[in-house]
Amino acid sequence: MSKASELGIIGEELAANTLVEKGFTLLHRNWNLHKGFELDIVAMKDNVVVFCEVKTRKSDILQKPEDAVNTRKIQHIIKAANFYIKYYHIDAVIRFDIISIVYKNDHEYKINHIENAFQITLTQIRSKW
Repeated sequence: MSKASELGIIGEELAANTLVEKGFTLLHRNWNLHKGFELDIVAMKDNVVVFCEVKTRKSDILQKPEDAVNTRKIQHIIKAANFYIKYYHIDAVIRFDIISIVYKNDHEYKINHIENAFQITLTQIRSKW
């Protein structure tokens, strides 16, 4: 396993733990129905389904982890969310979050949970795809 893959796994575990600590129920981790359209974490709180993208880096000197969620990545997340919504017949409020992690080691890391990182409604998703 590559160092980047290991870092990603650590980041997703930290993100999942953070969401649980905040009262979220985890529905899925690394959900993938169609190749190339993966959702890092799908969670629920207060009847809101949250699609959460996790970005982990060892440093934020050159770029913050959340800055890696560009327009192309957002389009992939929205398409994956659309597949998820159709597959599970979701009829609820949805939200897109990013959890940004700068990870130095097991005792030194910074987590930033960005709620409503980008907005699109269930109606907009259904009308687009």
